[in-house]
Amino acid sequence: MSRPAARPPDPAARRQCGSCDLCCRLPAVDWPEYPELCRKADVPCPHLERGVGCRIHADRPMHCAAFQCLWLMGFGPDELRPDRIGGYFDAVDSGLLILITDKTKPDPRTRPEVEAFIDDWCNRRDARLLVYRGGREVRSKR
Repeated sequence: MSRPAARPPDPAARRQCGSCDLCCRLPAVDWPEYPELCRKADVPCPHLERGVGCRIHADRPMHCAAFQCLWLMGFGPDELRPDRIGGYFDAVDSGLLILITDKTKPDPRTRPEVEAFIDDWCNRRDARLLVYRGGREVRSKR
């Protein structure tokens, strides 16, 4: 009797945020139900302790708990980890690939592996790229 072939591990199961905190620093937040968390883009969450993480992680709001960047969900190679490239990807069902970048780092789109990921994602899904830097939409070639 033969054994079933082993399945490769789910990349999302082994990926963890680690020291990456870009989603807690880069986007603007406007959640009326959590006024204490509202902030402008590039302003760290008041509960973020740099190098440590979220001080209220166990009791964080549902919006925070539900968010996962595409890298954390297992999309793209390991080298696209957001804190390594200086930005993170998100996507919405309306055909948008969103890249939120850290304005203190070089634009991630200058990296070949990032450009390849964008090309592949947009071509496979007929998606459009939307880039934010410093809380402002940046014109993209797509």
